[in-house]
Amino acid sequence: MPRCRRVGEWGSANAVAFKVVGAPAKVMTKMKRDARIQETQMAASKWFVFEMENDGDLRGALEWLGVAYEGAGKKPR
Repeated sequence: MPRCRRVGEWGSANAVAFKVVGAPAKVMTKMKRDARIQETQMAASKWFVFEMENDGDLRGALEWLGVAYEGAGKKPR
């Protein structure tokens, strides 16, 4: 996560933010179709914010965090 975050910058207290590195076009298309996800720019990096509105959204949030985790493992260091 970025070192700083302003209140409200990434949605409500019910939002999680993640980066997706090197995602295939199919994943990016799916992400753009998900109305719960917005893009934001922070420190020259693109982040995605998943806004949870009810308990049922938790599964979706965990799935997107899994996609971000898998992509992070592929990033050359």
